[in-house]
Amino acid sequence: MILRSAVSASPETPQAQASEQARTSRFLEPYRFDADQRSALLAALQQQRLGDDSSRRLFVAALEYEIGAFRQMEEQANEAPDAPQPTAADSVNPELERMRQAAITLRDLMLQTPEHIQDDLQKKLNESDLFCRIYDTRYLKNLRCEIERIATACELLGQQRCGSTPPEPNTSSAELANGRRLVRMLAHTYSECFDAQPSPESKSPFGRIVDTVIELTGIAARCNDSVLRDSLAS
Repeated sequence: MILRSAVSASPETPQAQASEQARTSRFLEPYRFDADQRSALLAALQQQRLGDDSSRRLFVAALEYEIGAFRQMEEQANEAPDAPQPTAADSVNPELERMRQAAITLRDLMLQTPEHIQDDLQKKLNESDLFCRIYDTRYLKNLRCEIERIATACELLGQQRCGSTPPEPNTSSAELANGRRLVRMLAHTYSECFDAQPSPESKSPFGRIVDTVIELTGIAARCNDSVLRDSLAS
């Protein structure tokens, strides 16, 4: 959800410049498929017999935001200042790992919550909001997306603080790590759009769609059975 300030300021003032910088930093620019990419992805979804025309187009639209978030986190990681050389005490980051695991656990619990309990939760949120905001299924779905982003951000920050990047980058390891992050980001969109659970097999419909996304977008990621198992089990 994008939050915008209700107060406008003159662009010449320092306050306006700060407000514009804050607004820009919160804005997520989606990845835009061109016509050929969109056609190829829709054809791949149809070939795997996933959903109907409407759900396939919804998946592609949601995917543009998922990939946009993925690329944004990559850019932020690349722009981050170099971390100091790690010591033995820096080899792990338990705080970030606990937060990542907690976020994944909460996301999974929300996905597994029966529909009638979700209805009760939405009703209670609506009743308790002093500003009379609406809490519906879309709100819970967006909340799960934000929780997933927190988990991914913790993983990226943990790698930075641990100084995991060697002098000569291990391309294979980096691509596998990107593959795990990408699978986790796509899994909930896949299940929401097609009402099906992603399979941890590279030859499954989900695995083939992940490969198609990597090929079409040029993301430096690898996806195999091991990546799928680790990502979908975490």
